[in-house]
Amino acid sequence: MYSNLEDKELMKKVQEGNNDAFSEIFTRYHNPLHSLFTRILHDPNEADDMVQKTFLRLFKSRNSYDTSSNGFKTWFFTMANNLLLTKIKRQNRKIYYFSPEFLESFSYKNDGIESSLEQKVIDNELILILEKSIDKLKNKYRLPLLYFYYHNKSYNEIAGILNITSQCVKTRLNRAKEKLRKDLEVLSS
Repeated sequence: MYSNLEDKELMKKVQEGNNDAFSEIFTRYHNPLHSLFTRILHDPNEADDMVQKTFLRLFKSRNSYDTSSNGFKTWFFTMANNLLLTKIKRQNRKIYYFSPEFLESFSYKNDGIESSLEQKVIDNELILILEKSIDKLKNKYRLPLLYFYYHNKSYNEIAGILNITSQCVKTRLNRAKEKLRKDLEVLSS
């Protein structure tokens, strides 16, 4: 019944107290949101908690959404992003951008011949160096980088989530890549 409705129409119904409309939004956005949190936190249980907190915040903030706009996704993911940043700051934790599954799935092959143990160690060290370099970036550079490369968000989507212009997203991505390039050049020399 509600699967045909656009997000803003569903939110209007949610604002009117319709629980079935809220369930439809949950169905649409649970998996993408869980995936986002899992990729950043690398803990499905923490991701579950963050999803629950985000939907609770959505419900509590339902009346602050402007149903005349078309920006539900941006509004929703901005809310999720803010909750995530708060969690990270409170825990003062390090975020690993390459999951253990990603690291384990590496195929160490060179022209069809298994690489040496030494090459495996070098590859793992490079990944750890890249993670540390990303971790050293200021949030204003790190977040656009993560949203663009790890969550496949467009410049416009990132701009909406971070409340900056698309041009600013492009600039910050370029600066982040340049900073990473410099860090890696220093290490390779």
